[in-house]
Amino acid sequence: MKILFALFLCIDAIILLMLGHEAFVVKSNKRRMYRRRFSALLGLTVAAIVLSFYRFNLALWLAGAPAIGVSLFALLFFIAMITHKGPWH
Repeated sequence: MKILFALFLCIDAIILLMLGHEAFVVKSNKRRMYRRRFSALLGLTVAAIVLSFYRFNLALWLAGAPAIGVSLFALLFFIAMITHKGPWH
């Protein structure tokens, strides 16, 4: 379970790096949205780390929800790209 928790935290860290880049480096109109998502995910990750000392099951769920969601989205997007036969309209 500790290895799974560490894997979830690594995936969350990758997501945080990407959101941080979009929120603070790239100049765009969506910076406020990315900052809000970055702050929410950072708070969720910190809460999962703190809760891992007291209630490990809840911490595993907190860290795993965004990681599983993004991984599932990437997998489904890959499947859609592979199986699509026509133009993207």
